[in-house]
Amino acid sequence: MQAIYIQQHAAIADLKVSHVAKPSVNGKDEVLVKVDASGINPSDVASVQGKFPGSILPRIVGRDFVRTVVEGAAELIGTEVWGMGGDLGISRDGTHAEYVAIPRQAVSRRAEESLAGRSSSCRCSLRDRFFGHVPPWSIERRLQFRVQLCSAQ
Repeated sequence: MQAIYIQQHAAIADLKVSHVAKPSVNGKDEVLVKVDASGINPSDVASVQGKFPGSILPRIVGRDFVRTVVEGAAELIGTEVWGMGGDLGISRDGTHAEYVAIPRQAVSRRAEESLAGRSSSCRCSLRDRFFGHVPPWSIERRLQFRVQLCSAQ
């Protein structure tokens, strides 16, 4: 799968899309979410730059997401979910990828009125909402869009 994967802390402009293995989950404690949108969070920038003590390397960055459970607990398959923060993108792989594995207890059902194509995953992602959503069909386009936004701040 494609992901924004870092092996060392660096400047935002140095980010690139990498090919990494799709995460696996145990069906009891974790679920696999197919990510449709992942918002830029100010902590993503700090994380990439190495400003979070205890962050692991290498890792996929990203802390906010929205979309569908595709593997894991049978009763959650097909559930539209969203999430943000916690240890995502800091001490475990994050959300700027095609898939993210999250603890089952962290699953939050997405409200019906929240449309992934029209809004970002959560309230932290004001930049995405203000400037518009970049469709999920191209993780490279999402990365370019986010780097431009961060550089303009």
